[in-house]
Amino acid sequence: MPAGSRLTVRLSPALEAALSESVRQGARVSDIVREALEAYLGVCPTARPTPDVQSSDNFSAMSAMSASMSAIASDMADISARLVQLEEQVSTRTSRRQRPTPRPTPMADTGYDPARAMARMQALRAEGRSLAQIAHALNAERIPTRHGKPWQKGTVGYLLQGTGG
Repeated sequence: MPAGSRLTVRLSPALEAALSESVRQGARVSDIVREALEAYLGVCPTARPTPDVQSSDNFSAMSAMSASMSAIASDMADISARLVQLEEQVSTRTSRRQRPTPRPTPMADTGYDPARAMARMQALRAEGRSLAQIAHALNAERIPTRHGKPWQKGTVGYLLQGTGG
């Protein structure tokens, strides 16, 4: 962080009260935060100056600091877990955006002959067959569609409708 930058941390009301009490008893916020970080990271504590207070006050100050450190360590563990979740969400969203858009494959030559297909549809319609029967007959005779897929009654109806059939 650049010099002069500020970092704001929101604490739970209970943690803020414990931290305030520790500070009132002579502990420095930097020492409390350092101890909490060391506890969280599992680092050996470094030597720190202790406040000049009587031994009974020192014991209560240490008890309050210990409670504060436990609360801070717990909050930091929660924050760490949330950060991991956010990182996973961001990476998932980023990977979705970076997926290449599938390009349409060039249409394979299916042997589609529109004139032949239309002539056969009109002949079957003239015999009085239904759209479903015409689609079935075209599939049975292996007359391909433009895309090489099976004929459907809706496709047959659409094509016959355009010719007045």
